[in-house]
Amino acid sequence: MNTFSSLLMSLGLISTAATAATAAAPPWSVTFVIDMKARIAAKTFDPAKDAVGVRGGFAPLIVVGISDTEARRDEYTPTRDERGGGKADLYDRLIVEELKPFIDRTYRTRPAASATGIGGASLGGLVSLYLGLKYPDVFGTIFAVSPHVWWDHGVILKQVAALPKKTAQRIWVDVGTGEGEEYVDGVRQLRAALIAKGWKIGKELACTEDDGAQHDELAWAARVEPMLRWALAPSPERKP
Repeated sequence: MNTFSSLLMSLGLISTAATAATAAAPPWSVTFVIDMKARIAAKTFDPAKDAVGVRGGFAPLIVVGISDTEARRDEYTPTRDERGGGKADLYDRLIVEELKPFIDRTYRTRPAASATGIGGASLGGLVSLYLGLKYPDVFGTIFAVSPHVWWDHGVILKQVAALPKKTAQRIWVDVGTGEGEEYVDGVRQLRAALIAKGWKIGKELACTEDDGAQHDELAWAARVEPMLRWALAPSPERKP
């Protein structure tokens, strides 16, 4: 557990875990998980356990869990709507300009985008999509778990449509069918938008619907291992 101080905004503890701890180990890939405090508090995501559990010839992985704050809604939304929000651009500077360089200095990492992921659930999934697509040269993999696609009338769909071309990124998107029509329809619209831009299901894009799963930590926890396995597997094994 490391305490990280940001010059840009208030930030809680940073939880860091890796699958290997020896100097002789290969350099680690890194995945930043947003809104981690809620996941750990609910005992549904253990960075050490979930990272270590994904083995079998895969590259060593560091999971960096970023705690949420009371300003969660503001920090995790790219635009302001009638509920507030709109500070994601400041939040992305924290991760890209401060936290990622700190991790790369502190640990033996592979700093390239191809070895760096970002992800989260709910509003954390929304901001992961926003930051990931904004910085394709920093984040090569995006995990959007039950994302709030509907924020500000689907602003993330407009971001995808405005991309000049498909990026080289791999994107995982999922939703539980028990989360409600708004969430399911939003993810289906996001899937269609990504496919229209050039992403291919089973190659750079995984989009899954978890039958009956609710919008909660227990449902998200059940999808951590398949999500990481997909991300870390050689490309022929990416089948979801």
